[in-house]
Amino acid sequence: MTAMAGVDHVRKELADMLPVYEKIDDFCEGERSVKAKGARYLPIPNMEIEDDANSARNKRYENYLRRAKYINFCGKTLEGLLGLVFEKDPQIKVPSILEVVTKNANGSGVSLSQTAKNSIALVIKHGRAGMLCDYPDTNGKDVTRADIEKGDIQPVILNYQARDIINWDEQSKGAKVYLTLVVLKEIATIRLPGDFEAKRFDQWRVLELVDPDTREPTQKLSENAIYRQTIWRKNEPGSAQSPVKDDRTYIAGRLDNSSAGNYPFSKLIFFPRDNQGKNLTEIPFTFIGAENNSSSVDKPPIEQLVDTNEGHYINSAEHEDVCYIVGQPTPFITGLDKEWIKDQLKGKVYLGSRKAVLLPTNATMNIVQVKGTTLAFEAMKHKEEQMRNLGAKFIEVRKGPAKTATEAGSDLIAENSTLGSIADNVEKAIVFCLEWAAIFAGAQTQDGDATDSSIKFVLNKKFDRIFSSSADRAQLVSEYQADLVTFEEARENLRNSGLKLGDDVLAKNVIKSETEADIDIETKRLKAQAQATGKIGGETSKSNSEVNLNA
Repeated sequence: MTAMAGVDHVRKELADMLPVYEKIDDFCEGERSVKAKGARYLPIPNMEIEDDANSARNKRYENYLRRAKYINFCGKTLEGLLGLVFEKDPQIKVPSILEVVTKNANGSGVSLSQTAKNSIALVIKHGRAGMLCDYPDTNGKDVTRADIEKGDIQPVILNYQARDIINWDEQSKGAKVYLTLVVLKEIATIRLPGDFEAKRFDQWRVLELVDPDTREPTQKLSENAIYRQTIWRKNEPGSAQSPVKDDRTYIAGRLDNSSAGNYPFSKLIFFPRDNQGKNLTEIPFTFIGAENNSSSVDKPPIEQLVDTNEGHYINSAEHEDVCYIVGQPTPFITGLDKEWIKDQLKGKVYLGSRKAVLLPTNATMNIVQVKGTTLAFEAMKHKEEQMRNLGAKFIEVRKGPAKTATEAGSDLIAENSTLGSIADNVEKAIVFCLEWAAIFAGAQTQDGDATDSSIKFVLNKKFDRIFSSSADRAQLVSEYQADLVTFEEARENLRNSGLKLGDDVLAKNVIKSETEADIDIETKRLKAQAQATGKIGGETSKSNSEVNLNA
């Protein structure tokens, strides 16, 4: 009988990608990370030549590695792409009770905007990430609005790298596909009282849909399945706790679900609930991909750029090595005999303007030095051009059916570019988690009934924006006044020109209120002026005055 896989089992499609993720991270991190891997990224030259002493070869490779120059095109491209998306602040609209989440999304002070930025970076690098809306275990305590607004108890939105989403499963129920299992690998840190060193150890957070009666997973998704979260932790030898029945207490056991081996663990089981105390019926976790937010493992968008950057690094090492070996001036002298070398030169040749080199009749002295470029240098220049083109492709419109002139504008770039698709997928993931956060906070229910469910999160996807001049804005106002563009279109155009504007609906109400107030003030001013000059509505009031006087 085949042994059952343990909680630390890694799905094959992820295991195959782990070396790729590591390489991408190293090259985006910079020279220190790349050079730390030594021959993995920079092969040892002339490995086929046998050396009398390995230490001599190792010393030569140390110098070869040190002279190599790694230029971080990958990291700079990543920074530039993030700069395009976050050139303007995201548009965020949430129920007032969730404003604390926008300022502190993960419970450790990271804002919702920064959470989105981290997610986009992960998807650009790995083609995949995950986002979880997690609920605190309140141990049956009712959560009040004040608790959430003060940040004492709040839902949190957590990012996960592709490498840490080690296992998952899905099942269909009707026309909908449900996530039934997600396993997230984490690093837990604990510092015991009196100990100045924090201990780090592995833990696995298991998200499952389980049977509501047995509260255990089943082979087929139960009709009224509920969400269960289990945290598994490794223990140091001899530290396993005693088994207990309380679901909220760590239970001692074995990590691999088998009776063999010595692999102690503890696990904590709890059932997150919404604001009404009901068990959740779905796992509040979503994948984020480069193409879409399905569970499939997408190709890392930056991988080709990383491979080219690696080739540039290897060319650099070869070029620098050639420069060191043959790039320095090398003198050569002809026409000397042993007596001249011994008597006049004393066996030495000094180079430099302060010391003349004495030569006999018909002797010559010249300098040999490499001129021009080398093949490795030309290869570097070629790869630099390739990397510039690869970086530009992130915001390049993908080929598709013919479009109209209007469709060929910035909206098409937002929809069809790689970076635009990634930003759109992160938007959807943020909104997904905010909706689950609203369920916990009581702004809406799992059935969709909303008390205050207006949620909006929009990232900048206009990557061809040109800052408009004052004349451009004046022309836009003229077009709006002539009813050629709507209020919303005019405001969106101003946003794309770099102006930071508030919510359109609120702005329209404020403008309307200010306009009505201005009209009221002007009406009162004209009326007062008319009374002062004896004119009302353009006619004199003299006749009325005479009548009154005669009366």
